[in-house]
Amino acid sequence: MNITDCKRFAYCNAPICPLDPNMLNRVHLDGEPTCYLLREYSKPHARENLRGVIPRELFKAVEEAYPIVFHRYAPLRKALKRSAKTPPKLSIQITEVHVE
Repeated sequence: MNITDCKRFAYCNAPICPLDPNMLNRVHLDGEPTCYLLREYSKPHARENLRGVIPRELFKAVEEAYPIVFHRYAPLRKALKRSAKTPPKLSIQITEVHVE
């Protein structure tokens, strides 16, 4: 997969992207945007929903990148821990899609 394969690529400003082959050469500063998929992956009960909604290759990239970025970038770890305590947004989007 390529970074442009993410449907959020056009408006995502997160410096750390699981699809970026140079992800580990990037810097994440406190307060910078966080990848939506990494935030959703941080929510234990949302992982199965995420697996069923995004392409398998994208899920695999997020799954592999998550522990690496979690341990490497302290500000990102803080944001992901905070995100893990909030309800998944993915389930809200899925509900909205079914309602329409």
